[in-house]
Amino acid sequence: MNLYITFEEYTDLGGKITDETVFTQKARRCQYLLDYITFNRIPLLSEIPECVKDAMVDFIDRVYEAELVNNAGGGEVASYSNTVEKITYKTSTESDKLSELMKTVAYRYLPDYLLARSVSFDVEQYLQSENNHS
Repeated sequence: MNLYITFEEYTDLGGKITDETVFTQKARRCQYLLDYITFNRIPLLSEIPECVKDAMVDFIDRVYEAELVNNAGGGEVASYSNTVEKITYKTSTESDKLSELMKTVAYRYLPDYLLARSVSFDVEQYLQSENNHS
């Protein structure tokens, strides 16, 4: 699997992970999610645009920071009790959190031609058209 961003590009763009092995693990996971939300259109491009690299940096850093908080015991509380009453509520699953996080990042950085939900949308044809506004 070729990553959309190298470790060197990631660090040059201000990425927070300093261990290349950890970066590769997070980047692969984030890239799968990015491909899912863009309907696998990024591999169709002749080169990876800077907006995709920026999105990857932001997404990798957010996932990394969220995992650090959860591993330190700072995750969401599922119940609370003060000896008089007990309150329990459902927390989001990791999958729900990642999905929401990816949508937030994707819509901040990525152009419409990567996010269009149209089933018949042809990214190659769009990019070759004169009025693609990219």
